[in-house]
Amino acid sequence: MSLTGCGTLDRLFGPDPGLYDNEVLIIGGGLAGLTAGYELKKRKIPFRILEASSRPGGRVQTLKFFDADNHWAELGGEYVDPRHLSVLDLCSELNLPLDQVPLNANGSATSFWSRQQIVSQDVLSKELSPVLSQLIRRRQDITGEGDRKAEASRLDQQSLKDFLESLRTASNGRALDYLSQAARVQFGVETEQQSALQFLSSLDPEARASRVRRIRGGSESLTRTLYERVKGVLPEFIVRFKTSLLSVKERGPLFECRIQTPRGTQTVWTRCLIFALPPPALRKIGGLKELQLSEERKSAIQGMKLATHSKLVMGFNEKFWLGSGGPILGGTLLGLPASQSCDDVSRGLAGSSGLLSFTMGGEAGMRAGADMASKALKDLQAVWKQAPSAWSKKEVLRNWSSQAEIGGSVLSYAPSEMSRWSGVFSEGDYSDRIFFAGEHTSTTFYGSMQGAVESGRRAAARVGAALEKLLQ
Repeated sequence: MSLTGCGTLDRLFGPDPGLYDNEVLIIGGGLAGLTAGYELKKRKIPFRILEASSRPGGRVQTLKFFDADNHWAELGGEYVDPRHLSVLDLCSELNLPLDQVPLNANGSATSFWSRQQIVSQDVLSKELSPVLSQLIRRRQDITGEGDRKAEASRLDQQSLKDFLESLRTASNGRALDYLSQAARVQFGVETEQQSALQFLSSLDPEARASRVRRIRGGSESLTRTLYERVKGVLPEFIVRFKTSLLSVKERGPLFECRIQTPRGTQTVWTRCLIFALPPPALRKIGGLKELQLSEERKSAIQGMKLATHSKLVMGFNEKFWLGSGGPILGGTLLGLPASQSCDDVSRGLAGSSGLLSFTMGGEAGMRAGADMASKALKDLQAVWKQAPSAWSKKEVLRNWSSQAEIGGSVLSYAPSEMSRWSGVFSEGDYSDRIFFAGEHTSTTFYGSMQGAVESGRRAAARVGAALEKLLQ
């Protein structure tokens, strides 16, 4: 009988003694935690994953078989751009194909609803060009040391709202309004709560000129495949669902971890921990303040906030937005009063029915509830009169800030936070016995699946390096 990774039958079938001194305990079964587990398995390093919810994947969640044509849409992480090398490599390794997101016949990807009319991408591009050129120059001014580092710190103190207003002229008002709306949807908070440095740091003209892709069948194909690779031969042995870490204490060379399981509380001991949880979830763990973590990390854990994105998916019996005699939606429509951002997520997929996905950030994202579909229909009706009659009466809303085990969508830096906390999770603690993973730990790709995969790989590699030192 061959059971890879299982030393004895007692370990498999006997009572769990809770002594995981030779295993890595991963807290969180989202994309970062699953990636860390997958990388540890390749290194033949035993591990356990504790996941508070009943499913793997965390903020990656695909809605499938939503309409008659079996279209799918994302409630969480969605797009992969050419810079997301860790995601591209992992998908290639797992044989998961990606498809380019198609544009409309005119090559447009985004349009803007302004003053009761659609402004096309072509018109937007002309209006945005001088503004973006100015912003790119400002971005170059903050790259480097010395005076440039001081300028970056100054911009971090300024809100994006104030920064954009300082650029406003009589000729660029609509372009700045577009950027303000785009930033609210992208970063998930109101512009007065966003760091101007965060906005400038995110600008990448080469990436924006490139086509983005989606994982075929949905982003959950990636997390599900990772789960299948790491779960082992028995369910709930390697990955334990509905199990959360209540508290952690240092006990000599081990950490004493009190966990909540479906059967009650249990105490386990481990030598090495990977925290693959977002800051709001980390704050719920007792004893973190007493651990000998750096003061910067403790400050970030207590202070970092997640954005308040909500996503609404609605099904329609016909793709009225592609019909003749009216405005054509070839990708994303930005600037809707209540629903903010509308995306045709069924474009390029076969079938006569269609799906529209609405992404809301800031106050609207936080308040999104049962009446959101009616608000979105009202927004659509202002553009396409036939929208209400085409609605299939199917809808799904995910308000990420209301998910108790997560507490929000993605990291977004408020003024003064980016220069203070960016990169504080990049090293290990306790002589490389405690590590952190998750999109919020990435210095460049926070808020994306790339940040999650990159950080999971980094944590696993450092665990491997630490264990090699221990054995030398």
